[in-house]
Amino acid sequence: MAAFAAPFRVTVPTAHRQFAAWAAVRVFERLHREVRDLLGGAGELDWTAAILDAASVRAKRGPADRAEPGRRSHRPAVFSR
Repeated sequence: MAAFAAPFRVTVPTAHRQFAAWAAVRVFERLHREVRDLLGGAGELDWTAAILDAASVRAKRGPADRAEPGRRSHRPAVFSR
């Protein structure tokens, strides 16, 4: 957050407070939709491919395919057209 706050000359708590307020009223979702619609309307988007992004987390020690009791095993998502 500090890297984000510095160019705008605000403190980290102020930047975090503003970010949280914008997220609460879904500013980023609306901005994404507007940009997507603008570019899509201009024919600037390639809808033949998609990218799925996920947060990285530290792996547990031990075999990767071992499911904990009572939990489903982790399987990759499969997307079809």
